[in-house]
Amino acid sequence: MNSTKQDDMKSSTPMLLVYDGPALDKHRIPVQTLAQSLTALNRIAETANEIIFADKSKVSLSVTTFKKGSFGVELVLDSSIFDTVVDILSGKSASAMSNGIAISSCLLELFALKKWLKGREMTKVEPVPDKEQKAIYVDNEFIIVNNTTYVVFQDASVKRDCSEFVSPLKNEGITSIQLSDKKSAFNITSEEVADFIKEPDEQLLTENHVSVWVQVESPYFKQGRKWRVLYNGQSIMVTVLDQDFISRVLRHEATFGTGDMLNCELTIKQILKDGMLSSSYELNKVKAHKAPPYQPSFNL
Repeated sequence: MNSTKQDDMKSSTPMLLVYDGPALDKHRIPVQTLAQSLTALNRIAETANEIIFADKSKVSLSVTTFKKGSFGVELVLDSSIFDTVVDILSGKSASAMSNGIAISSCLLELFALKKWLKGREMTKVEPVPDKEQKAIYVDNEFIIVNNTTYVVFQDASVKRDCSEFVSPLKNEGITSIQLSDKKSAFNITSEEVADFIKEPDEQLLTENHVSVWVQVESPYFKQGRKWRVLYNGQSIMVTVLDQDFISRVLRHEATFGTGDMLNCELTIKQILKDGMLSSSYELNKVKAHKAPPYQPSFNL
């Protein structure tokens, strides 16, 4: 019984990454070049998982074997779930296997979307009737992606990591990259990489600094990671910039947990990018911290 439950909680999704070009005729690639690309790919997978499944799931990419050819790397996307996983964006429950497949599909669709945009601004985004998809327009052209892909694509770190992933194509003699799973594949060449990494201009419309209380849903203490908090009844992602507070928690000088409330200085920005209005949140300083009120229990 326990082994079956353990199997249900973990799953692996195979992927294949191939670099090609005359510089790889001897099936070698500089370690730094490979590490930069693979690390960026792993960060995108982690960010997508965090946005879609919050703290109920964990994914990571591992290299299993190096394949013969120009330079191929067999990868496995390991997925683990804790209790019941619910896709925050769709409300549907997921297993470890479906979670891994969802993340690998999201990776491939993210790259396809960025390649299609060619650095152009989105002019319109519309939901696809009766489907969990969105139609993204640039003037009269459009592409259809899953809702999860569109939401993950809005994260600035994902776009930066997409550029890092294809960075080997800037090296002379590396001409193409292919990433694939069992169902689909993404291809990009050195001729396409300039358009791929291009970003449209963004315009800062408003910037407000407020002192508010927020309630933490999912803290994440690794540098550069966002926390999910409740603010005015809305679940938002905030970038935590108060390193002094994080350091005190990590040194166990302050006891901290999910559900705790923070009185903080919050910066709220409205940005116009890709023809869309979006908001970003930065937690600059924690001024007060208290545990949530708990209902007393009574013995009946």
